[in-house]
Amino acid sequence: MMYFPQFENEPFYEYFDRLKEYVSMCHYPYQAWELCHVVYNGINNETMMHVNYLSDVNFIDGLNYEDKWQLFQYLAH
Repeated sequence: MMYFPQFENEPFYEYFDRLKEYVSMCHYPYQAWELCHVVYNGINNETMMHVNYLSDVNFIDGLNYEDKWQLFQYLAH
């Protein structure tokens, strides 16, 4: 899975739940870094602005994958 897009007007929590459900049905053991890339590349511009604001650093280079995943989980709740 290289790309998993967030639908137009789809809240992030629904997108994130849909992604986790999809991953749970896969037989491939995705690594945290892979899922972080999939999420970040799939979110819409509005969600990306929230992620970048909440990370308070350059999201791509400034956080490790555990912190990125925790940020996604926080945003989904």
